[in-house]
Amino acid sequence: MKYPRVFGSSVMAIGFVLVITLLASCEDDREETSVDGSMEGNSQPDAPEADYRQPLIPEPSMRCPFFVTGVQEIMLLTVQMWVGEKNSKAEGALLFYWHGAGGFSNEAELIPKTVREELLSEGGIIVSPQDTTGRLPGTTIALRTWSDSDFEFADLIAACAVREHNINPRRIYSTGCSAGGLQTGNMVFKRSSYLAAAVANSGGLILPLNRDAIQDPSHVPPVMTLHGSSEADVVAISFPSTSSNLDRSIVNPGGFAVNCNHQGEHCGMSDQDYIAAWQFMKDHPFGVDNEPYTNGLPQDFPKYCAIIR
Repeated sequence: MKYPRVFGSSVMAIGFVLVITLLASCEDDREETSVDGSMEGNSQPDAPEADYRQPLIPEPSMRCPFFVTGVQEIMLLTVQMWVGEKNSKAEGALLFYWHGAGGFSNEAELIPKTVREELLSEGGIIVSPQDTTGRLPGTTIALRTWSDSDFEFADLIAACAVREHNINPRRIYSTGCSAGGLQTGNMVFKRSSYLAAAVANSGGLILPLNRDAIQDPSHVPPVMTLHGSSEADVVAISFPSTSSNLDRSIVNPGGFAVNCNHQGEHCGMSDQDYIAAWQFMKDHPFGVDNEPYTNGLPQDFPKYCAIIR
């Protein structure tokens, strides 16, 4: 079953005609500290935690928000959260969802209920901001969708989720559709110091980037891109092309990427696609030493998904 299109074509066309990407690499000079977390054991062999690289989780820049399901204001932004019960074993994942131009924070409910329930049952959190800080140019300035300064919001959430809600620091992910998929591609480069992996739904990068653009070149987050056909998945820009830009920008410096062309419409991920995307994230905690898909994708992945070589 395909999801319905979530944006009006007229709104999207206006939004993306003005798409401007400023993806120049910049050094992140905020104070960072290494935070230990337990190993996500779904597909990794048992080993001492010291065998794995640890993410650099920033210190909270202000008082931490309350992690409760619902809508609240954080850093002057309206934010919607879905929050599982705090897990003492630090197994829960943090998932950022960035909505598309003209969309709303509840767009995160496009993620199938079974996936959301599993994530929350492990003590996880889904965070979907409605607004942008708008203080810096970023993925798009059309309709003031997202800004690079929105990653300061992500830093606060990541820091506080690890400290206050016992989120596993090696299980911080990003996803989103359309403009949100572009913001996800941007986050891969701007927050590689703690982002474990990302899934872009009709997203990616407007322009390809090189290793110099990665915040922490020693960690290239693995990505999974999903898009429709070259005829149907075009809203002012070609999303098969932006997906390819992200894939190549990850693979060229030695990273890992999977691309899925479902041949559908814009933001047309199915339940099966989302389930595979969630499996991809679970199988790629931060700093995984041995790529779990070296010998191929899981058998239950859609047949139109392929590893980018």
